[in-house]
Amino acid sequence: MASSKEVIIIGGGISGLGMAIQLKRLLGHDNFTIYEKSDNIGGTWWHNRYPACACDIPSHFYSYSFALNPDWTSMYPGRDELHRYFMSVADRYDILPRCQFNTMCLDLHWDSTRSLWICTFQNTETGQTFVREAPVVVSAVGTLDRPYIPQLEGAESFQGKMFHSARWDDSLEVRNKNIVVLGNGASATQFVPELVKQVAPKGQVTQLVRSAHWWTKRGNPTYSSAFKLTMKYIPLAARIYRVFLAWELEKVFYSFLMTKDGARMRQKIRDTTNSYIENDAPSQYRQVLKPNYEPGCKRRVNTATYLAALHSPNMHLAKDNAVKIGPRHVETASGETYPADAIIFATGFMTQKWLHPIQVKGENCRDLHQVWDSTGGAEAYKGTVVTGFPNFFILYGPNAATGQHSVIFHSECQINYTCRLLRQVLSGSAPAVSIMVKPEAQRRDLAWVHGRLKNLVFNSGCQSWWMDPETKKNTFIYPDPMFLYWLRTIFPRWSDFEVRKVESPKSSISRVLTSALLSLGVGSLAVMSLKDSDRPEDTDGFFEARRGAGTEAGVDADEQTRRRQHKKRTKSSLRIVIQEGLRQLSIILLGRGASVQAGVTICCLVAFVLFGYDQGVFGGILQNEDWQNQFDRPNDAKTGIIVSCYNLGCLAGCVINFFVGDKLGRRRTIWLAMVLVLVGATLQTTAYNVPHLVIGRVVTGLGTGIKTSTVPMYQSELCEAESRGRLVSSEVLFVGVGITIAYWFDFGMSYVGGAIAWRLPIAFQMVFALGVVVLVFALPESPRWLFVKGRDQEAINVLCQVHDKDPTDPYIVSESTSIQKVIGLELAANKNDSFLSIFRNDTIRTRYRILLAWGVQFMNQAGGINLVVYYIPSVLVQNVGLSPRMSQVLGGCINMMFMFGSILPSFALDRMGRRKTMIWGCTGLSICMLMVAVLLSRVGYSNGHTCASAAVAFFFLYMLIFGMSVNCVPWVYVPEILSLESRTRGTAIGISSNWLWNFTVVMITPVIINRLQWKAYLIFMVTNLLFVPAFYFFYPETSNFKLEDVDLIFSQGGNPVSVARQMTNDTRRNNINVNSNGTISVDTEKSQTMIVESA
Repeated sequence: MASSKEVIIIGGGISGLGMAIQLKRLLGHDNFTIYEKSDNIGGTWWHNRYPACACDIPSHFYSYSFALNPDWTSMYPGRDELHRYFMSVADRYDILPRCQFNTMCLDLHWDSTRSLWICTFQNTETGQTFVREAPVVVSAVGTLDRPYIPQLEGAESFQGKMFHSARWDDSLEVRNKNIVVLGNGASATQFVPELVKQVAPKGQVTQLVRSAHWWTKRGNPTYSSAFKLTMKYIPLAARIYRVFLAWELEKVFYSFLMTKDGARMRQKIRDTTNSYIENDAPSQYRQVLKPNYEPGCKRRVNTATYLAALHSPNMHLAKDNAVKIGPRHVETASGETYPADAIIFATGFMTQKWLHPIQVKGENCRDLHQVWDSTGGAEAYKGTVVTGFPNFFILYGPNAATGQHSVIFHSECQINYTCRLLRQVLSGSAPAVSIMVKPEAQRRDLAWVHGRLKNLVFNSGCQSWWMDPETKKNTFIYPDPMFLYWLRTIFPRWSDFEVRKVESPKSSISRVLTSALLSLGVGSLAVMSLKDSDRPEDTDGFFEARRGAGTEAGVDADEQTRRRQHKKRTKSSLRIVIQEGLRQLSIILLGRGASVQAGVTICCLVAFVLFGYDQGVFGGILQNEDWQNQFDRPNDAKTGIIVSCYNLGCLAGCVINFFVGDKLGRRRTIWLAMVLVLVGATLQTTAYNVPHLVIGRVVTGLGTGIKTSTVPMYQSELCEAESRGRLVSSEVLFVGVGITIAYWFDFGMSYVGGAIAWRLPIAFQMVFALGVVVLVFALPESPRWLFVKGRDQEAINVLCQVHDKDPTDPYIVSESTSIQKVIGLELAANKNDSFLSIFRNDTIRTRYRILLAWGVQFMNQAGGINLVVYYIPSVLVQNVGLSPRMSQVLGGCINMMFMFGSILPSFALDRMGRRKTMIWGCTGLSICMLMVAVLLSRVGYSNGHTCASAAVAFFFLYMLIFGMSVNCVPWVYVPEILSLESRTRGTAIGISSNWLWNFTVVMITPVIINRLQWKAYLIFMVTNLLFVPAFYFFYPETSNFKLEDVDLIFSQGGNPVSVARQMTNDTRRNNINVNSNGTISVDTEKSQTMIVESA
């Protein structure tokens, strides 16, 4: 978006540099100039050069998101490394040639008649002033560029060196000198330990302080070569690491809340600081070092060396105020006199002097500083723009930051927001454009900000540089987590802005012609897409109808009806055009035939890898020490709630799908499920208390419930009968893959320690969800759903694409006819389309089939599988007596048997059959549970160790058998046993059984294992044994039947098991299928006729 309009950027620090780069990257705009008053870029990281100067934010998050640096040497980078980074970024984007150094801005004045800012600058070396004009000005002057030096009596008489730490004098010689340091903030904490070393052996460092800080002991670990290579060559890993660093910082915000949870977090901070002081500080200084205000009022000070330096004989700390300076000494308020060869002020900055000394005058010569003085302190809409000052943007402005986060992240939010607003100004489509926030919008935003601030710790009476010292107004802090500020700045609310444009005649004509051509083109497409019977009978009548469409008075009822019908046809035509465009896009991306089927299968498999990952990830973090501490070491009941609430969400997701699945279709339902998973994963990753975590797990469960009741159905409806069992059961194989990934990921992260050891595995589920979101947009809709919705031509087109055949091909004709006949049968059997209609006992026995679907998923869960998936490490520790580490290793191996067992049905389920697989599988599971109970009952005896080892072997065998049988069949059986009309709602009911009993089993398992010990396994032995006769007598075989032919099993009356057995025999004898020459056998046609007649 090239434009000749210049942008003036004041300040070459972090924000100014980022603004310049994003103008080039996001807007393609390179007509800008950075005016910087110093002689280099870098801002505070150029000015501050004191010893040991370093950042207290992790390096991989204290960097631009568009310029990641894999080569950071340590977690908390030093000043020199930081400045090299900013220089390298400036070089990469060729910013330095557009910088004008040693140039200070004096005055900004808005010219309303020309929509320009008139800017006055001064060269700091020559004193020469000059004027520049530009439509846009961005202030990036920051708040830490104006050091505060208190005015002390006698300062002019001092004969030594005297300076502020932000303007360090490199010529200072400190060996054997007496140095007085005023202040003990973050800067002094870094350089004082270095001075203590350098003044030895005879020198003295005296530090005068007024208040204490909340200290945090923090080392500075270096990054290994392997870590750097990972960050360099696996960009996704670098992004994920940044996310976790962000959330670690974000957690601190919740300690600012004046709530019970906030008070609990602040108490932890108190305990940590007091413990650090008691353990590391000299006894005579401990009371001086302990703060007497609420944690969070001031930014916490991180150090690993300061308290240790206080033990040095060359160091003296005094809680006192300097009141007078002599030629070689400093006098304090208590009457003490300290010798001084040099005085260093570590007294902070004039943070409340926003934009000083620049004079800013907007519309009607409104002075910005006078405006802010009248409101009690600086303020701006979203910390970025001020009403009455068009095209003027403030980076790192008022109430745009928090007390714990990365300045670069704050600035990037504002930079990107500013760029979105500037598209209106720099588009090049108008000679003069201005944009300004409306007064009422700014008032509303500020009322919200300061209303929220009342509930934070900053209003507890403490003093900090975030507060205006006179008005006590907080002008710095954003009153919510920073990720919410990021969300608020993604999309501008254009109704809050006044955009003024002055269009030239040429641009106006161009805009009108463009609109006319677009309207004509869209109208032509809509008319051409109408069927002949839908088109207006004559052109004159068509346009006459359009001219009269807005006038209802005096028009008869027939004419109004004709207009409404025409409007409806036009909308329908546009819908058809859009749908055809999406279908063509699918063909372009995936092609036809095997590639489309592969795309569907991959999408479904990734969705079920996510399903398995969600199932398994929590099992490996329940014993994590940081997780336990974060959530106050939950007892068994609370642990059961935390784990099982996910299953409750899944159950609710099935209920939601019952009502919305048929309306949205398969693709959009899957997309909705993935969005919910992403939201839930974000909430879980950022959880800081149990309710927060539970809400995240419930939301994730909603997505999983919708997904699991849609994906198998989608796969079944887009594959052929002879491969349906293999493909759907392969999805369940990949559930095992997901569980295995989750378990070993948890195991690997257990060696890392800290919050990242459990937050990263939880967040990793977002990778799979994003993959499905991308894939599903390129896939076709289910043709069977399209037929049900009356969109026959779309359905036929999808069948042609999936099978790579022409619409006239016998196979396509047969498939279409079969589906349409079944729809007719189902409509005849059930004319009531209400939600409760699927529970009626109609001629195709819908209610009975719903009960079969519900029951088979009950079998999937009530056999005790989640005892192993969720709790196997705890079971191995409590019941078998293994060490926690060994139990994790064996638990991972046991869960891998689940995956290995699922391989067999993925290739052979259609040959093995559904009934036989379930019957022998439930028998084997019952035997395994019996043996586990028997062997664990002997643990207390002399041969207990041997018996415990044997019990572990049967856990392995249990998972192998489950994977080969009960794991796969229910997911295949549910969508294929149901009629087409009831498939969406019936599948939702069937899968809801899975989640209902999943929730129940997970909830009760910790309790029964603790109380019943080995006897608990007998419960699952009995349930598995009861499933054998249930499946034998009530569940018909469905292998190798087309979905439409399954209706025949239930529509003929009698026992469906016997009918299915007879139909299978008839199929083998008569070969009811499409012949190799492409024609349909007589027996097939006869069977289809019999279906309709039997209704």
